[in-house]
Amino acid sequence: MNKKILLIRLTCLLPAVAAGADFYPDTRAYNLAHGRVVFTEHCLHCHQQGRKGAPVLDDLNDWLPRLNQPLTELIRRAVQGHEDMPPKGDLDLSDQEVAAAVAFVIDHTRNLAVAQLDGLRL
Repeated sequence: MNKKILLIRLTCLLPAVAAGADFYPDTRAYNLAHGRVVFTEHCLHCHQQGRKGAPVLDDLNDWLPRLNQPLTELIRRAVQGHEDMPPKGDLDLSDQEVAAAVAFVIDHTRNLAVAQLDGLRL
């Protein structure tokens, strides 16, 4: 088979393969700036005060156990609901908006943890 034709056929399959994946396992795959906006405008209402057991933003004790979990699992829980959190926080958000918000808060928490560790080394 001609290499160009094979390449075209494979290229046509890529969107179907990508669409079959639920979520990406790396925060770098998401628009973190958009995730920040979604989290700030929609999720912070509960995550600022720990409503219904929500982990509080910037509280490493709340978030560190979650950093050891796969990002895809954290996103799935936020989309489908987990414990006292209803699916998507009971908000009118797309799965991708929720995924971006989760990716943002995980990235933010990792950066916060690194900053605190750097502070301890001084």
